[in-house]
Amino acid sequence: MKVKSCKADYLSKAQNLSMKKAERLMSRMSFKLQSQLIKDGTPVDEILGIQLEIEDEQLTAWREMIALIRKDDLLLQKLVKSPESSAQGLAS
Repeated sequence: MKVKSCKADYLSKAQNLSMKKAERLMSRMSFKLQSQLIKDGTPVDEILGIQLEIEDEQLTAWREMIALIRKDDLLLQKLVKSPESSAQGLAS
């Protein structure tokens, strides 16, 4: 089973990683994916590139989710403030 290969820019980033950063990157990779890639004979640089790409996609998805949460939070704050200001206007 061939998982996927990484894009060229992620491969070049992976090749430029220090040994310590490469080890940290590999430690964050799921064991199942890492085992499958090694079993398929995927070169280490490509494995690191795949992990960089996965983490980049996850970070992008997280940022989008946080942006939605913040947007919803702002809308909720406006809704909570609106009844108070309209109630104060009626009391005057």
